[in-house]
Amino acid sequence: MGNLNGEIKVRNIVKTKLSTKKIENGPGTIEFTEEAMILKRKSMLRKELPTLTIYFVSVRDFKFNQKSFTKLPNIEFNTPTDSYQLVFKKDKEIKAKIDEYAEQLYKKSSPTPVTEPNKPKLLKGLPDSDNTRFKVVLREVAPGRLSTHNNKQDLIGVVEIADEELIIYKKSVVRKKDRGIKHLRYDQITSIDYDAPKTLGSGAIQIYLSSIEYSLMSKDKALEHYYNLIREKMNSFNQIKAQSQVQNLAPTPQEANPLESLKKLGELKDLGVITEEEFEEKKKTLLDQI
Repeated sequence: MGNLNGEIKVRNIVKTKLSTKKIENGPGTIEFTEEAMILKRKSMLRKELPTLTIYFVSVRDFKFNQKSFTKLPNIEFNTPTDSYQLVFKKDKEIKAKIDEYAEQLYKKSSPTPVTEPNKPKLLKGLPDSDNTRFKVVLREVAPGRLSTHNNKQDLIGVVEIADEELIIYKKSVVRKKDRGIKHLRYDQITSIDYDAPKTLGSGAIQIYLSSIEYSLMSKDKALEHYYNLIREKMNSFNQIKAQSQVQNLAPTPQEANPLESLKKLGELKDLGVITEEEFEEKKKTLLDQI
């Protein structure tokens, strides 16, 4: 990134733990390298805090806010485990460099992968994947409406949105130890809802199966985007499956009873898998075989 190397003074670095709401803040410096941002921090009492290395591939929701009448210029962004706000004194000190950094962050076609030792603790041990992943507080309960209030019995989870299923990597809250992997095929999900975040509260994606319900809770600003992406994946998967089922109903020379296929076709229509038009078209084909 060329001229992005070198330290820049930061008036206040605010770090918020997404899982515990613990907040650390104080002055420091930021250094941009080819792979990461390095934050050197101090507390408000000028006590040295641990240096933070934030790899670009773990950054999301990056935003630069220019100076206004009531606010100083600042950067906001999230990682899978934390939320950050970096407050600067002057626009001139940071604007040009941040513009170039943001362009590289979003347009770099093949970002340097995060090596295993430098991955956030929550992501260590997970298989590499190009699928979208996001961090949640996971609650798994028997049928009934789910609450989004924090509960010490909840687990931390990393949700991966694959083409045919949701993969939930479950971790313990404190030590981030593995607590198993849950695979939710899209055809197993009966419905899915989105609960927008309330003041000082988390939003949630509610997933309903026939025998169990999952609440994926997060303060991530992109949570609604993840919900919409899951719905798109579900619709695409179910449409492909429905088309396959309809094609399998096509009569073959060995098929002796087209009435049985007609009955199955009616069941698919009743379940909403195929439309009325598709039903009528296939029905005509089957009746011609009688």
